[in-house]
Amino acid sequence: MEDVAEDGNEMVYCEGCKICVHQCCYGGDLVDGLPEGDWFCEACKRGLEGISCILCPVRHGPMKPTDDGRWAHVACMHFVPETTAGDCVRQEPITGLQEVTRKFCFTPPTPWFLTLLLPLLLLLLLL
Repeated sequence: MEDVAEDGNEMVYCEGCKICVHQCCYGGDLVDGLPEGDWFCEACKRGLEGISCILCPVRHGPMKPTDDGRWAHVACMHFVPETTAGDCVRQEPITGLQEVTRKFCFTPPTPWFLTLLLPLLLLLLLL
């Protein structure tokens, strides 16, 4: 099967991890044009292997750094409404993860009386 690409949006392969990306979809240094020699994705440039996407359980694929030092797939960023790219052309850093964390990992505050009563109850059980 042939690779289908539009002019200026070629398919590029990372020489490190062998992922394949569209030039415009991945962004980064690819927006400046095709590389003369070997091209490496952002994770491989930093020497990282086996990184996980913070938005899904998949450990491989085209990822970008987030604004808080983690990593996420470019596709996951586009599918999670709370996230976006700080630079929409370069597709990085991925921002908005704090909103995702608040929405999906919210722990309600403990009522004040439980904070006081629980240690007392534990103490009574130990006596």
